[in-house]
Amino acid sequence: MLQDVTKKRKTEIEVINGAIVKEGVQLGISTPVNKVLYNLVRVREKTYDEVNI
Repeated sequence: MLQDVTKKRKTEIEVINGAIVKEGVQLGISTPVNKVLYNLVRVREKTYDEVNI
């Protein structure tokens, strides 16, 4: 996943952590760490073209 991010490619975050978060919601189980990781990577993907400071 780090290689994808450094090369500004779409990661597999949806398939890995996104699936865990989705399954947790369906089962009523909290998955806070997976949710945070999912959201952080998704934000990074959405901001690939922005200037880094």
